[in-house]
Amino acid sequence: KDAPTNTPGNLSKINSSNNERLQTLKDNRDEYALVYFWQLNCPYCDDQKNILKWFQGRTDWTVKPVNIRENPALAAKIGVVTTPTLILIKRGQTDHFPVGAGVISADEVEDKVYRAIRLMNSEIAPDEYGIYDFQRGGGFDVKSRKDWVKTPEKRR
Repeated sequence: KDAPTNTPGNLSKINSSNNERLQTLKDNRDEYALVYFWQLNCPYCDDQKNILKWFQGRTDWTVKPVNIRENPALAAKIGVVTTPTLILIKRGQTDHFPVGAGVISADEVEDKVYRAIRLMNSEIAPDEYGIYDFQRGGGFDVKSRKDWVKTPEKRR
């Protein structure tokens, strides 16, 4: 279930992760927004803008573009040094989570926002950042693996 080796198994895993991701994004779209830092004459920013349009259409999310030349104080406050940069913010909080610097694919935007939401909502611990709910208890779940990882005492 964790690492299928055949095509039907892989397709099932991909479908499960895509469904879980999309549902989480839709459920949280009113509580979060993406801040998209960009600047003029940045071809990478144009590419990221097109990817974000697709993301908005698929999820109905708010994406707030911020030109770093017009808002240098905000960019400095968050620590933006390159464009494009994506930052996830939660309504009513000052915390933010970096989603990406440089152009990231549509799949990466969805995946990183999904994982950041779960972390910011305290649904997962940092060591669970890389797994989906359907993978809990499996080989990729670090919490389930603690029982069979050998400690120095058990190796003797």
